[in-house]
Amino acid sequence: MNPRLLLLRAAALLAAGAAPAFSQGQMDWVEVELALDADGHAAVTYETRWRTSGTMHGFYFQGEAATPRFRGGEAATPGGQRVPLAITPAGGNRWDVVLAGGQAWGPGEATYTFSYDADLAAAGLVAVTRPPGGPPLTVFNWSPVEWDEPLAHETLVVRFTS
Repeated sequence: MNPRLLLLRAAALLAAGAAPAFSQGQMDWVEVELALDADGHAAVTYETRWRTSGTMHGFYFQGEAATPRFRGGEAATPGGQRVPLAITPAGGNRWDVVLAGGQAWGPGEATYTFSYDADLAAAGLVAVTRPPGGPPLTVFNWSPVEWDEPLAHETLVVRFTS
């Protein structure tokens, strides 16, 4: 497994009698939308569905090739509550994506949605080539992060804006 593209899930500590137990969430699906402008700047939104039989705070997000500037997000937890996310650097091109205020949810399913801006051109992921005798061509060499477990589905929508 490529450690640069690894998503590490953060497990929440549960009280189970006298001995502590850990419960970690399992990801069901991921949906990603990227809006790319003519200068190679992107607005990226991830929506991820998690489920757990215990409790969960969040997870690590890792593997974005460009430098993300997070705009925030929220989690829709069981019972319909919407909780803001706290997204902080965790070292090594990895970010901790957790419910704000140390909150937890579970058991059940929750959907985490977070967004960021990234300069894909500065990261070398968008470039213009000029073949001899032909029109300029744009190279788009970006992909969503790779997750470390099977998913029911992963959807990517790319929108080119002017």
